[in-house]
Amino acid sequence: IKGIAFLFVHLLERIINKSTLLKRIDRINDCLFFDYFFNEPQYSKSKFSSQYWTKLVQTIEESGVNATWCHLWLKSDSPNSLNLKQVGDRIKELNLYNNKNSHLLINSQIGIRLLFKILFDYYKIIRKSRTILLVKSNFSFPNSTFNFFPLFLNSFINSYYGPQAMWNAICLNSFEYIFERAPKQKKGFYLQENTPWEMCLIYAWKKFSHGTIIGVPHATVRFWDLRYFPSVLSYKISKISKPQPHFYAVNSKYAKFNLIEGGLEESKILDVEALRYLYLDNHISNINENKNTILLLGDYSYDSSLALINMFLSAWNNLSSEYKIVFKPHPGSELIPELDDIITLSVESLSKLIESSDIVVTTNSTSSAVDAYCMQKKVIIIRDYDTFNMSPLLDFDNVDFVSNSVELKKIMEIYLKKNSNEIIKSNFFYTSNDLQKWRKIIESNEFEFKN
Repeated sequence: IKGIAFLFVHLLERIINKSTLLKRIDRINDCLFFDYFFNEPQYSKSKFSSQYWTKLVQTIEESGVNATWCHLWLKSDSPNSLNLKQVGDRIKELNLYNNKNSHLLINSQIGIRLLFKILFDYYKIIRKSRTILLVKSNFSFPNSTFNFFPLFLNSFINSYYGPQAMWNAICLNSFEYIFERAPKQKKGFYLQENTPWEMCLIYAWKKFSHGTIIGVPHATVRFWDLRYFPSVLSYKISKISKPQPHFYAVNSKYAKFNLIEGGLEESKILDVEALRYLYLDNHISNINENKNTILLLGDYSYDSSLALINMFLSAWNNLSSEYKIVFKPHPGSELIPELDDIITLSVESLSKLIESSDIVVTTNSTSSAVDAYCMQKKVIIIRDYDTFNMSPLLDFDNVDFVSNSVELKKIMEIYLKKNSNEIIKSNFFYTSNDLQKWRKIIESNEFEFKN
C-alpha cells in the first residue's frame, strides 16, 4: 500500500506543478552530467551554478564542449531548497538562455505508457521477493542456526514492497525512456554514492549501448562507508553482477587508496580535482585571529543532528558566554532539529561559516569535517557507538573524537584556553584550480569505452 501511495503522490506532484511532459535528449553530447538539483549557490538568469560541479560548469562552457546537465529533484525541507515547480521553471529558464548546454529534469517524466511500465516493474520486484524469502540461508552463516532476517525486515519490506521499491521502478523506467530515445552519447559523469538510482542509471546507459560512464565520488571515500566497498565478486562482469561504471574519478589519494584496498582495480581509477573543495587551494587562514564562534555542522540524519545539538548544550553549560554558537544543517536533510536560544541557524556557505569559526563540531559521518580540518580549524567529532566510525578523518592527527558531553566539555575547555591554532595545513584533496585532470578526461578520447 505504501508503494502505491508513493506513486500516487509522485504523480499528483507532477500534475499539480504541470511537470508531466516527457523530455528527450535529442543531440549527441560530448558529456552528460547527472546530479541532484536542490538549489543554486549563485543565481544568474543565463548561467548555471552547481554546488557539486562548481568551476567545471564554467570550464565546460568556455571549452566549447557540448554538454547536457541531467538533474534529479528530491523533496527537502532544508532552507533555500526549491520545490518541483521552481526547479522546473529554473530549468526552462536555463534552456531558454543557453544554446550550447542544455538541462533536463529526469524525474519529471511521466506518461501513460511509462506509468504502466513502472507498475509492471514494481510487480516484478514483489514477485522476486518471494524467491528470496524461500531461501532462508540468505540470512544465515554456514553451519549456524541463527537467522538475521528479523534485523533486515523493515529494510526488506521497504525495498521490495514499499516506497523504495516504487522509487527504484520510477528511476529505472525514467532512465530507460531517456536513453532508448537519445542518440549515442559519448561520456556520462554522475555523482557516485552507490544509491539505487545510480544502479538504474548505469544499467539503462549500458543497455542502450552509450559510451563511457564514470562515477564521481564527490566528497570523501570513508573507510567504513560500505556503499563504496561491495564484495570483490561484484567487480566481476556477468549478467547478474551489480551495475558498475567503467571508471571511478576520485579527488584524493586517500579515496584512491581506500578503493584499491577494497578490491577495485587501479586501472579503473582516474585522478580528478576535488570540485567541491577548490576554494582550499587558495585558502589562507589567519590562525592567530580569534573569531569567538563555534560552528555545529548537522548530519543528513535528523537523529544524529539532534544528538549533536543535545550533547553540545549539555557540555556547554557553565562554559564561556563570549562565544557565538552557529548551526548549519546538512543540505540534504529533510528536517531541522528545534534549536535552543543560544544557537543561531545559518544557511550561509560552508566555507564562509568555517572561515569565521574557531571550533567546528560535527557528527562522525559527515564529510564537512574535512573542510574544517583543511582550513586549520579545531575539529571535534561526535562518536556514535550505535554504528561504525564513519568519519573521513579516522586516525588523523589533531582531530578529537568524543562520545559524551563530559568528554566534549573537557576538550572544549582546552581549546577555549588556547589563543592560536596549531594545526598544519593539509593537502587532503587534489585542488588545482586549472582543472587539468578534468580537462584531460573530458577532452581526450583516451577514456572512451568501446561497447
